[in-house]
Amino acid sequence: MLKVLHVDEDADILEVTRLSLEVSGDVVVKSFLCGTDALHCLCQFSPDVFLVDGLALENSSIKMLEALRDMLGFATTPMVVVTSYTDDARNCSLSSFGVTKVISKPFNPMLLADELKSIISSSPKWKTLREYPEVCV
Repeated sequence: MLKVLHVDEDADILEVTRLSLEVSGDVVVKSFLCGTDALHCLCQFSPDVFLVDGLALENSSIKMLEALRDMLGFATTPMVVVTSYTDDARNCSLSSFGVTKVISKPFNPMLLADELKSIISSSPKWKTLREYPEVCV
């Protein structure tokens, strides 16, 4: 089961994304309108991937990304940013926050689950946890 923590400041986008991910049958999504609220849920919901809107990064979610990289257990969790910005310099600067991948809008919501699974399967942390499950104990 893939666990996705999604942050977007648009409630409609949160709902459409959640539905498109959960239709695959093996994805659980926790959705938040701001990064601060997302941080409070981490003890109860340990996500496999963070999915964050690019516009939200200009507000509370940038603090969330910085905080996540300092938290034990989430330093290497893949972070995916979905953005309508086409500025390569801006998108490249996201790597300084530990962003694993930038997905451009508009994206096909029906392919998003597969894309996230592909990103996670290539993540060193995910491979380690799958190969050595005792790490999760």
